[in-house]
Amino acid sequence: MLLVGLTGGICSGKSEVLKMFGELGARTFDADKAARQALAPGSPALRELVREFGPGIVDPNGRLIRRKLRELAFFDAEKRNLLNQIVHPEVDKIIKWWLEDLESTGGEKIAVVEVPLLFELGLENRYHRVVLVWVERKTQVARLMARDKISPEEAKDTLVLQMDLDLKARKAHLVIDNTREPSHTREQVVRAVRVLRAWAKELDLVAD
Repeated sequence: MLLVGLTGGICSGKSEVLKMFGELGARTFDADKAARQALAPGSPALRELVREFGPGIVDPNGRLIRRKLRELAFFDAEKRNLLNQIVHPEVDKIIKWWLEDLESTGGEKIAVVEVPLLFELGLENRYHRVVLVWVERKTQVARLMARDKISPEEAKDTLVLQMDLDLKARKAHLVIDNTREPSHTREQVVRAVRVLRAWAKELDLVAD
């Protein structure tokens, strides 16, 4: 089985591309869903976050208020690193369980795991291949402004906290340009699946 790390940046469209991979026959894993599972009410990771960031990050039912946590941690490098140190190991466990289950069933050629901070956390060597979802910076800014109802300046301040997509593109094995219409993106994903299947066969990771 070929393990593929799918990454990108804020508002680059990773989830849409992940869905396309699934529609084309790859097995897919959404890291955001894993994060929600890892931070479910009463979970060890959420309890640790409450100890570090205070009870104000959960609602009366014990559910994480993501907006509150973002306000406390996102723009503070030390707190952001602490957040990653708490959450990522739990997400990593869930990913490993999923992959082990896939391996046990057999027959899978390509497994695509969405990992938003793959390069930032130095996780690229865990995957046989890395696919980047790329968009122009101005597209990222416009999408982020629309999504979060923020100013251009706030959007740019947010984006500067992640590795630039052009730098990530130089590190990735394949790049999907998601700037244009969905049909253009899908054509690239179709080609990517073809290339990934060839790589899987070349690396002797699947049977003919």
